[in-house]
Amino acid sequence: MSLLNALHIGTSGLRVASTGTSTVSHNVSNATTPGFSKRTVRVQTANPVERYGYGFGQGAKTSEIRRTADDIVNKRVAVATGRQADASARFTSLSAIEDSFDATSGASLSNLLDNFYDDLNALSQAPGDRTRRQELLVSADRLTEGFNEAADALLASTDAIDEELTQSMAEVQRKLDQVADFNGRVASASTGNGSADFQDQRDQLIYELAESIGVTAQFSADGQATLLIGGHAVVTGLTARTVTFTQTATGAPKVELSTNSGVVDITTQVGGRAGGLLTASSNATSYLADLNVWVDSFVTSVNAQHALGFDATGAPGADVFTFTAGAEASTFAVDAALLADPDLFAAAGAATAATGDGDNLALIIDLEGQLLHTGATRTAADALADIYARVGRDVATASLEADRYGVELSDISALRESISGVDLDQEAADLMAWQASYEAAARVITTTNDLLGVLMGMGT
Repeated sequence: MSLLNALHIGTSGLRVASTGTSTVSHNVSNATTPGFSKRTVRVQTANPVERYGYGFGQGAKTSEIRRTADDIVNKRVAVATGRQADASARFTSLSAIEDSFDATSGASLSNLLDNFYDDLNALSQAPGDRTRRQELLVSADRLTEGFNEAADALLASTDAIDEELTQSMAEVQRKLDQVADFNGRVASASTGNGSADFQDQRDQLIYELAESIGVTAQFSADGQATLLIGGHAVVTGLTARTVTFTQTATGAPKVELSTNSGVVDITTQVGGRAGGLLTASSNATSYLADLNVWVDSFVTSVNAQHALGFDATGAPGADVFTFTAGAEASTFAVDAALLADPDLFAAAGAATAATGDGDNLALIIDLEGQLLHTGATRTAADALADIYARVGRDVATASLEADRYGVELSDISALRESISGVDLDQEAADLMAWQASYEAAARVITTTNDLLGVLMGMGT
């Protein structure tokens, strides 16, 4: 073999070392880039040539710049991200709602109900006392205001959730479209850092989508990613379907996915932050429904008994409380006429009863211990306590799940980092090795060049 071939071999060493140095530089530059997977250079011996019956080596060549990533781990990161975001969003939203159901507060609905019955009992000591009648109406008014405030807080929370979901879907759609675009770039890119960089950027978008709406991912051998929500594909190859937030005829939140024939409802399959918000909204709507049922039962029983009594003028009792059907807790109020005139409270048991008669008042007080709620199985206080307990359980469950999924996400993220993360100490060592390789290859070229010079000098 000639010295010229030795130059060729030395040059191959320079190329390989240069590629290694460039790859280390790329790794170090992206050490803090979210979603980046480190690159490793795979080197193999160049194919030899046969001459004079011998195989002569041709140096080395770069066979691959490998993206160090594990698709199974990356899929698990997306799943864990969605679960943690779901539970955290649910916990945050329900915690805000729980503030309106603080049983330890003096303004809690339970305490306001107790105050109402306390003032009823106080009035029973002197049914004709106008001052005590006025105090009773004040506590009744505070009770209704407490329910109004709780209902308003629940409605405000669902409105806020609807607004956030409406705004977030535009960003979700933008990222879905980007994933489809990156799938195309991955497919058309040459091997090496080009394809790997596109995959990294796409996978980071997948993690963000998992956090936003709970997508899961499937990766094919050619590097393509398919995204799903539940069992529905939202990104396949270069195509991204349209995800929209809307509402049902009753105002309930709904998420729809476009299909070839129209749309499909995927509300119950959405995860991530959107899924947590949807669950919190459903819970808030359910709490409000429970409050509405409670008000209906309470008002119906009190008004019915009050109507059997007689006020200070001897007239039959009118309504104590009023509400609008379908919005009971929001519109719960003391009857305006009664609130303006305490003498209209029907404490007496007969039209001709003497001043100070409290026979009907006693029957109204007896309602406190009667099973008139939840299918005639709970008292008013017990039914209200059940609502409080349910809110507390839901918040506690969300808190536990947020913590558990947070640990799960931390563990799987640490695993991904151990596989794909950039170790700066290792990169420094690799850089020194590539530098030594480059210097050695350069020395081969320099020495060969000197030999060629000597050879050329011998011919003169």
